[in-house]
Amino acid sequence: PMSSKFSLWTALCAPIKSALPIRTSTGNWARSEEEKEPTDLLNIFKMYFSPIQHQTGSHCQQHQMSTHLRQINQLYLRHMSYLIINEQLNPKKSPGCDLISAKMIIKLPFCAVRAICQLFNAITRHGHFPERWKKSIIIMIPKP
Repeated sequence: PMSSKFSLWTALCAPIKSALPIRTSTGNWARSEEEKEPTDLLNIFKMYFSPIQHQTGSHCQQHQMSTHLRQINQLYLRHMSYLIINEQLNPKKSPGCDLISAKMIIKLPFCAVRAICQLFNAITRHGHFPERWKKSIIIMIPKP
């Protein structure tokens, strides 16, 4: 059977994208493209968003930040804990976003294990995590 992604029905019944109305500086609605062009996006965002108020002297925020940093600093990867984790790896798993498979991790020499431990400990100590660790892609798989 043909794929339903490229069928004639989906091409003809695609939803019509509507343009959101924009209010001009005079307060009237901009109806045509010529009226919409001069409206400045910065002025539009100023109406809806207020600037962030920084509280530098707040004792509560400083306390929360210091406890959070203490918890991160308690994460410390040692060579023995790496070896224990290494034994639990499944070599049949697919690689992650860095394309390093479990087979490669299992066969690493000790000097590479030491370098990985130092790298992970430096990341947790400084609190600067890679962007890839902060994002994920969730794919919904429908039930059969």
